[in-house]
Amino acid sequence: MSKSDAQVGEAIIKKRVEQARGERVFRDDNPPQDFKYSVPQWLSYERDDLRTMLERLRETTFEVQYNGKVELPDWLAAQKIAIGSSVYKMGIGGLHSTESNRSILSDDENVLIDFDVASYYPAIIINSGLYPIALGPQFLVEYRKIRDERVVAKAEVKRLDKLEKQRPLTPEEVHQRAAAKAKEAGLKIALNGCFGKLGSIYSVLYAPHLMIYTTLTGQLALLMLIERAERAGIPVVSGNTDGVVFYCPRDRQDDLRAITRQWEADTAFVLEDTEYTALYNQSVNSYIAVKPDGTAKWKGPVANPWRDGDGFKADIRSQLMKNPQMPIVANAVVDLILKGTPLEETIRASQDVRDFVTVVAVQGGGTWRGGYLGKTVRYIWSTDGSEILKAKPHATTGNYAKVSKSDGCRPVMELPEQLPSDIDYAAYVRAAEDVLMDIGFVERPRVVKPLRVFKHSAILHWAIAV
Repeated sequence: MSKSDAQVGEAIIKKRVEQARGERVFRDDNPPQDFKYSVPQWLSYERDDLRTMLERLRETTFEVQYNGKVELPDWLAAQKIAIGSSVYKMGIGGLHSTESNRSILSDDENVLIDFDVASYYPAIIINSGLYPIALGPQFLVEYRKIRDERVVAKAEVKRLDKLEKQRPLTPEEVHQRAAAKAKEAGLKIALNGCFGKLGSIYSVLYAPHLMIYTTLTGQLALLMLIERAERAGIPVVSGNTDGVVFYCPRDRQDDLRAITRQWEADTAFVLEDTEYTALYNQSVNSYIAVKPDGTAKWKGPVANPWRDGDGFKADIRSQLMKNPQMPIVANAVVDLILKGTPLEETIRASQDVRDFVTVVAVQGGGTWRGGYLGKTVRYIWSTDGSEILKAKPHATTGNYAKVSKSDGCRPVMELPEQLPSDIDYAAYVRAAEDVLMDIGFVERPRVVKPLRVFKHSAILHWAIAV
């Protein structure tokens, strides 16, 4: 229970390798030193700038620092890659396009289609032929087994879900599905968690050459897919670590499928597609994507992992990793987008105080009206509120800094049984309006296309073509 995903993945793969080899394995005392990136044979580009980048990358020596860390070369991290109307940046964390404050809607002529690579990093690791020195080639054997076992468990969950639509499941089948779900989720952690330890010199999984190969191959492969689509006249509007979103002309969908199938054949990766009717971006990692069935996928600060039902499923993992940030605001935004429900209506309809609560960690502790609250502060916005201040003064100025976004708040360190009567509903409505502005939402009865975004004095102005 106390282990991170990376620690869980490390423990599982280490145990499996030890069982297969019949001996204990230990961290290698002679880790790899400087190395070069081995470019996959299938990786190629048509554009001169991308080919030049690839050749420079092929000749680059990656330096292992004293602490075992390896960073991308400065020239690559600083590079902005413009393809079509999007700009992409590379990093250890993956490829990212740079869009923000933007909305795009499908219409009669174009459709948004999101293509994600299934189990991207695990697939790259398995296909690489590389492995941590301490574990040897058996690492790839056991890692592939974990991937295959997860595929079987995932298929079993889908089979029973499909069966439940035809008839009620028996108690035994309900138990089987629960067991398959748990196995699939656990093996997913084992697969993805391993990557986090490849760069840790203290781990038995330490393999900086494999870490760099994985993250670079993932980004370069996506750039290859993006280039092919843009050359064919199919715009890419977002790219993020393991997938891309296309704004595809409806009469070119067969062409897009041909491009993606060829990319799959060349790379040995598998793509999974999802259609959207609208995409609202606060940033590349914070968005609301609306599906044709009226449900939505959301990620980042604009999401509420506590929402369950009405097309949403509570995300327990995200709940454990995030502090609540007035979840009612996210609910109001998505209800306006999906149902047209006015913001204030959604906000005033809630009778759960937890929907209005923000939880923040305050270094050194926080105070409110002279009273000490502690290092973890829970508050609501109140019609009779005031700011929360840090308990320790600034070392230079001697001032007591204000806790961010705590203006007009009142602490609720213990949740009341009844909804407080002093909730400042107007403040929550304003916060929801700010989110709508941040994601470029335009409330119009007709389909609109955003052309340009102008920012001035924190006010977002839109140029719209109907």
